[in-house]
Amino acid sequence: MNQEQPTRSGKQREARRFDRTSLHSNVHGYYVHRDYAAHFFRWGWVRRALARQRYEGGRVLDVGCGQEIPLARVFQIYPASIPKLYCGVDLNRVKSPLAGCKWVKLYEEFDFVTERYKILEEQGRVFTTAVCFEVIEHMGTRDGLALLQGIHELLKDNGQLFLSTPVFDGFKAVNHIHEWTIPELAAIVGKAGFKVEKRYGTFINSRDLKKVAKPDELAVYKRISEYYGTDVTATFLAPLYPDQARNNLWVLRRVR
Repeated sequence: MNQEQPTRSGKQREARRFDRTSLHSNVHGYYVHRDYAAHFFRWGWVRRALARQRYEGGRVLDVGCGQEIPLARVFQIYPASIPKLYCGVDLNRVKSPLAGCKWVKLYEEFDFVTERYKILEEQGRVFTTAVCFEVIEHMGTRDGLALLQGIHELLKDNGQLFLSTPVFDGFKAVNHIHEWTIPELAAIVGKAGFKVEKRYGTFINSRDLKKVAKPDELAVYKRISEYYGTDVTATFLAPLYPDQARNNLWVLRRVR
């Protein structure tokens, strides 16, 4: 049984195995918000990372794809990026016009932790890349390990996993079940059969940034702050300081 982590508000949600919180553009898209901006940049980073690898014929597994499958929408905008197969998995029902595309396969209202064998039976271990953004914090540590092991089972040898999640700093969000510290998550990804190739921060609080940023970086930060609010500027220099960032994107490689 996981020990309950404190939340920023002091409130706790009812006991649950998985939290079903989902990001919706109709909620966040009407205003600039740090979390949603960071999501846009993550999706764009994945597309560019895969394009750099020249992944013609690649197959992408997106665990916790979201009801609007935004990563698939990003692929569609750049046709050269469309993989041979995009497989989206989510606990909720997916609501997207892309659901009918021939390169899109969806497993909706699907518990990946316990039902991943169905994907293995239907698709095989064919995926060259897996994406799991803002998911692992919505479950306990035992299920978090099972999530990573399940992704490992579906990836081809030497396949990559792009994983993002908050960094626990003493207080978790009320809709999260367990947030991971950097050493804690590094240990569990190794246990699941991955090695860490790279980490990026995806957003960082300005007070933490100012403790570590170089003078020239702070000068640029000050200048762009004349136009952008702190919710946006929090994402700009965060990739340089993953240890101080509130959220990390992990680049992982299947090694065994």
